[in-house]
Amino acid sequence: MNSAFIILLLAASSLLVSCKHFTFLEISEKVVDASCIQKSYPAALVRGYVSTGMVDPNLKANIAALTAAKVAANIYMNPCVKCGNASGQIDAIFKAIDNAQKVVGIYVFGDQWGTDKQANKKFLIELVMSIMSHSTLSFIITNKYQWENIIGEAVMDLILSPVIYVNIDHKATCDDYDPFGCWTEAFAKKYESDKQLCKQKVGVIYMCRDDPNGMWGRLMGVHA
Repeated sequence: MNSAFIILLLAASSLLVSCKHFTFLEISEKVVDASCIQKSYPAALVRGYVSTGMVDPNLKANIAALTAAKVAANIYMNPCVKCGNASGQIDAIFKAIDNAQKVVGIYVFGDQWGTDKQANKKFLIELVMSIMSHSTLSFIITNKYQWENIIGEAVMDLILSPVIYVNIDHKATCDDYDPFGCWTEAFAKKYESDKQLCKQKVGVIYMCRDDPNGMWGRLMGVHA
């Protein structure tokens, strides 16, 4: 295990020792105006993989555009569960971005997941382990209802993968978080899904915790 990855693990273990609150974006389309985004948001997650089984064709260009505008860019994915080959999906993402070190969020949401909870659990763990093999970390994007229907139990293998929970109530607060899985507290909350910003629709995510050391902010490339 290399030293950079050890630092990432230490950052994850310190997650609940309170990062400066900030909001960041989720972008599923081609970035239209990164400079406009930079005026309001310090970071964004761009879609890296689509559930039909392919790398998002806008992935590399979106990261380049946001980075050039000084917006910290990381990745989320809608995995193709029926396609199998979890490690192949992760490898394809990192190959598309020339193995740049990016944090990857995994959506555990919707009917792209099957009805076999044990098979779903196995596939999710494989995704997370594959991301770790690229010397970076993952987080899970879901909510209590989706988690219980897709996975159905706490998975301690995911303890270093914090949760972004989804509740589209248009409120930048995590007071409504109801613990589930292995997460007693949430990392962040997605509270907007179709906000109009800079000539496109985006999701908005609010960081739940306040960390004076800013470990997760720095990990995601945000220097508050």
